[in-house]
Amino acid sequence: MANKSTPPTTSINLLGRELTVPAPYAEGHTINPIEAKVLNRTLAENIANNTRKLFKAIDEGAEGALSEDDALAAFAKYASEYEFTEAAAGGSRSTLSPVEKWAKKIARDFVKEALGKKGVTVKAYKEAGAENEAKYDAEVARIADLPKVKALAEKRAAEEAEERKRKEAEMAAISDAEVEIAA
Repeated sequence: MANKSTPPTTSINLLGRELTVPAPYAEGHTINPIEAKVLNRTLAENIANNTRKLFKAIDEGAEGALSEDDALAAFAKYASEYEFTEAAAGGSRSTLSPVEKWAKKIARDFVKEALGKKGVTVKAYKEAGAENEAKYDAEVARIADLPKVKALAEKRAAEEAEERKRKEAEMAAISDAEVEIAA
């Protein structure tokens, strides 16, 4: 009898519930036409989102804005070199598990501190160009994936869950009749 392996899954947080969803895609997976269309659309949206401020600065006549030709050249370079990163693929915060949220927060704190040692703020670093935004996202994703960071994130998420349960228990101990809220 053949041993059928369990298909890969990942967890998502949906309105405070940890749920498991399939994760069928892996390196080397052959995609169908619809999947290709979705990935190409996501790629285009990410590139647009990460370079939009170049053109917004031109349209607003912002001080230090690039010329139209320079912005077009910067856009073309960024688009040709763009690669998906873990941060870009992470989706909205609401889909991240508590452990993933903590890992990203810890990683962002490390990157912020490293930039600060160089006399640069995260905001200034990101505003220096779309390439820097991608580098920042990639470094946050890399650090968030480190085993020690994941372990610390798990600890912080567990502490946060325990604190939430403690507060809920305290609130449950007080009946609605005992609390009068003025409207």
